[in-house]
Amino acid sequence: AADSAGQIFRFDIDNDAAAPKPVITGGRIADFQTDAAGAPETDIEGNRRFFARPDIAYVRRPGGKSFIAVSLGSGYRAHPLNKSVRDYFFSVRDTGVLKGQFEGDLTLDDLVDVTGFDSDAVGMIESAGKRGWYLALDTASGEKILEPAVTFNGTLWIPAYAPAGDSCAGNIGATRLYAVELDDGAPARDTNADGFLDASDRLVRNGDGEGALAPGIAGVGLYFSEDGRILGLLGADLFEIDEDFDLQVVKWRERDG
Repeated sequence: AADSAGQIFRFDIDNDAAAPKPVITGGRIADFQTDAAGAPETDIEGNRRFFARPDIAYVRRPGGKSFIAVSLGSGYRAHPLNKSVRDYFFSVRDTGVLKGQFEGDLTLDDLVDVTGFDSDAVGMIESAGKRGWYLALDTASGEKILEPAVTFNGTLWIPAYAPAGDSCAGNIGATRLYAVELDDGAPARDTNADGFLDASDRLVRNGDGEGALAPGIAGVGLYFSEDGRILGLLGADLFEIDEDFDLQVVKWRERDG
C-alpha cells in the first residue's frame, strides 16, 4: 500500500498461524519524500504523493535472488495542474516479502536513477546492492502519475498525465504512455524504429507521430482478444501491442468432492 506522504507499506497475513485469527504484521518499506542522498525533502519540489496503487509482480531469479517488484509513480491527484513537484516513477525490489522479513526503510539513495538510460542499469543495481530504480518525470510539463501502471511479460506500461501549457486555460491536459523494462527501466522497444535504443524510446504514445494521447487523466489496460492478439487501452483509445508472446488457452472445471 502507498499513501499521500510518499510512503510504501507492506502487510503480511499469516493464515497458517497457530491462533484463532490470522496473524498480520506490517511496516514501512520505503519513504520517497527524500532526496538523492536519502535525506528528508524540505521544499515543495520533494512533496511527492502517491494516489495510484502499486503494481505488484513476482520476478523469479535463480540462486535465491527472486523478488517482488513494487512499481508506482508519484503525483498529486488533488492538484493535477501543479508543476512545482519533482515527481518520479519507482520500481522497488522487495526480497524480504519472500522470507517474511522487513529489510529496511528505503529512500531514493537505495535506488538507481535510470532517467538518462544506461544499458547496464541491471549491473549497476546488483553490483551496488541497490534495491531497484527510479525514473524522473518531466517537471517542466508537470508530468505525474495518477493512474496505476501495469506489468505484462516483463514490461511496465505506465500512463503519465501532463496538464496543458496554460494552467489558466480550460484545457484538461492529456495522458501519454511509457513502456519500460521491469528489470531496469530501459526502453522496452525501439519505438521510433531507428535501430537504436535511447531514453526517448520509452515513450510509446506521445501524440507526435508515435500514437495518440488520451485526453485528461486516463488509465491503461491490457486485454487478450479471441484471435490471440494483445490489445492496449489508453483511456478510450484501443491499440494493438506487438509483443512476442504465445498465448495458451487453459480450460478448467470444478470437481465435485
